[in-house]
Amino acid sequence: YNESDTYGRVFLVGLLNNGFFGNNVLIDNFGHVRVLDWEKAGIGDLGQDFFPLKYWTVVEKRSGWYMPNASLFAEFCKGYGTSDVEALCARPAYRYLEAQWLLQRLGAASRRWTQGAVHEPYPEPDFYVSSLRQLLNV
Repeated sequence: YNESDTYGRVFLVGLLNNGFFGNNVLIDNFGHVRVLDWEKAGIGDLGQDFFPLKYWTVVEKRSGWYMPNASLFAEFCKGYGTSDVEALCARPAYRYLEAQWLLQRLGAASRRWTQGAVHEPYPEPDFYVSSLRQLLNV
């Protein structure tokens, strides 16, 4: 359902997986999509489930890190219903939530890298800084 905050931003509220990225989405031999790991499920803006899949689509073979793959993400959106995704992404709240998600990941990545945990599958802090700059046109 639609929910508005005090600033008039519209949120499309529903069930979230909160861990929706490449390793948690499986396609079986019959083409059925299975989503795994629902232990972080919650209620919130539906756009939030798209951010991990947009930025952590595949594991890059060279680095071993989760990285974006625009064509796979586009295929996912097509299967989800492209017009629904376009409407979801066109909302100002989506961009705000995406920037918030990237900032949270930047903080987590910075902590990991300062603690020497660089072998995690998540990208380095510079990846999130670059993604934020691109998103915000800075």
